[in-house]
Amino acid sequence: MQPKQKAIIVRPQYFFYSNAHLIGRKGLICLEEIKYHDVVKNALIREGWTITHDPYYFVDTDPQLSTDIGAERLMAAENATQKIVVEVKSFLEESQVVELEKAIGQYGLYRRFLAKQAPKRTLYLAVLPRHAFEDIFSRQVGLEAIEEFHLLLFVYSLLENEPLVWNPQ
Repeated sequence: MQPKQKAIIVRPQYFFYSNAHLIGRKGLICLEEIKYHDVVKNALIREGWTITHDPYYFVDTDPQLSTDIGAERLMAAENATQKIVVEVKSFLEESQVVELEKAIGQYGLYRRFLAKQAPKRTLYLAVLPRHAFEDIFSRQVGLEAIEEFHLLLFVYSLLENEPLVWNPQ
């Protein structure tokens, strides 16, 4: 019989469940996902974005849905504010096709709710690592998914000063 594990507050919305997982509003969360979330958030901040939501909640959904990050930045040349929401994905699982299928499902739902709630915000899929983009998104299945589902994405890196690559080709 294993001893009971003690809950430790990490952030207001997360509690330790085991050495590798947390319990959060989205359910059981892998600690690696939290790390990737923070990497993307910090990269957005470095590129001049202001984080407005962490996470970004969709109102009036049952069950409650959220995506990882809401952000905005002033576009000086256009005298306008660009607003985005970001769903962070690592694509490090054994099957990148299965990960892509899950991401497309989430992206479609989130895009639909975002169009109702905040039509001026744009949804992006943050993809790690660069080879995931090259392995799945630059091949036929990924290219078809980008075209068919109008996926907007950017590639992020675990290297601290690496810039985000927006809508890579």
